[in-house]
Amino acid sequence: MGEPLKVSIDGQLLDPGEASISVLDDGLLRGDGVFEAIKLYDGHPFRLDAHLDRLARSAAAIDLPFDGAGLRREIGALLAAAGPIEAMLRIVVTRGGRRILLVERIPSWPSRARVALVPLTPSEILSGVKSISYAANMHATRIASKQGADEAVYLNAAGIVLEAPTSSIFWVGADGGLRTPALETGILDSITREVVVAALPCEEGAF
Repeated sequence: MGEPLKVSIDGQLLDPGEASISVLDDGLLRGDGVFEAIKLYDGHPFRLDAHLDRLARSAAAIDLPFDGAGLRREIGALLAAAGPIEAMLRIVVTRGGRRILLVERIPSWPSRARVALVPLTPSEILSGVKSISYAANMHATRIASKQGADEAVYLNAAGIVLEAPTSSIFWVGADGGLRTPALETGILDSITREVVVAALPCEEGAF
């Protein structure tokens, strides 16, 4: 997560240092909620409709109601305040009823990265849900870091490649073909993954 630059909570624009939520919110106490993270290009969110559709599906999957039209208005107000910026928009909806929007600075990444393989047993009950329950993902990142790697890559019990804690996985095989794990392996239906698969010849499967 990058440095927060602008924040909106329930439609109220705030400086990051002033933003707060109740300590009784189930999003904080139990990690009960959903989120999306969207790249901003010159202040414009990449495929906003697709991200909001997935947010709605995630919320419906865990019986979490929220005001989609109101959220859109709040996003528009926050982006207007942020201006033409290269950044990340994070959208969080909690069980406590909070709508949290953040415009964040994008962390820098090296052009090359080392990965560590981390075993994972996917939770079927949250399959396809972009949940704020992220403790396992963050712990996987720490495991990778302790092994001298920059990122973790999940493997299931059968040794099948899945995804990274915060990203989809693509690679080029020895034959020059592009490959990525199929959605049937239980990975998140990533918006960026969808764009890449639609734009380029890519083999999807269990690898």
